[in-house]
Amino acid sequence: MTGIADTLQHLREKNRGIGTNSQTVKYLNQDFESLRQRCLDTGRLFQDDTFPALPSSLGFKELGPNSHKVRGLSWERPTVSEALSLLS
Repeated sequence: MTGIADTLQHLREKNRGIGTNSQTVKYLNQDFESLRQRCLDTGRLFQDDTFPALPSSLGFKELGPNSHKVRGLSWERPTVSEALSLLS
């Protein structure tokens, strides 16, 4: 889509409530409930292959790996027991 067509489409969707909490748009067709159930069934934490826990995932300008804004940043994941305790 061109810039203006994309903008118009976005405005139409916004006016119809698409993208709100009640009408969420699934990213890459990921379904939270099925992902959650798979994690519970396997006892493993979710890892998103499209958003790896790497500095480059934050971008390359303001939040890039060499930016002073992310100096000292560390990616952390909860342990399985911590994650499961949040679900109960």
